[in-house]
Amino acid sequence: LVALGYGAIVEKSLVRDLDAEAPTFDFANFTKYLERGVAPFIVGLIAGFAVVPVIWGLMFIGFLAIVASHGATWALVLAISLTVLAAVATALFLMLVMLPFTLQASLLGSIGEAFDFRWAFDFIKRVGCRAVFSFVVLQLAAIPLMLAGLCAFYVGMFLTISIIGFMQWHMQIQLYHLYLDRGGTPLAIADEPM
Repeated sequence: LVALGYGAIVEKSLVRDLDAEAPTFDFANFTKYLERGVAPFIVGLIAGFAVVPVIWGLMFIGFLAIVASHGATWALVLAISLTVLAAVATALFLMLVMLPFTLQASLLGSIGEAFDFRWAFDFIKRVGCRAVFSFVVLQLAAIPLMLAGLCAFYVGMFLTISIIGFMQWHMQIQLYHLYLDRGGTPLAIADEPM
């Protein structure tokens, strides 16, 4: 929750100026970060629960395909490959659907305002393809960073997780700026005293 709250504050500073330096993490603002992280967490949780049946359905279909292969190697490989491809496609779809809601929660700081479906559909329509591409690039960049963190006796993972978090916050705000450049409706983001 604290990381989400700090991320929301970083994103708000990036909305004003993409070249701005991130605000310094200050333990004196710990409760502010905690409070600020509740809305993005709850919205992500609700959106996550909404997609659980989809994931279970894919797992069930994959299980049935594996059972139906009757031990034939080619059929088993095909069933597992199709299940993995379906899982990747589902993850990309879920990221695309959840992004506008979590972005609204992060920037507006409100759970109720985060579920503006009209804004979310407009966001997806204007920058959806770029969002999927950006997510794929982010994940491909994260893999070597995570491996480097593992090579540093696991302690490096904490650093790489922070770097990936900043990369994700920048990506989301760059998508928001692209959305605005393409004629999207700006969110009513209030200034936040620190």
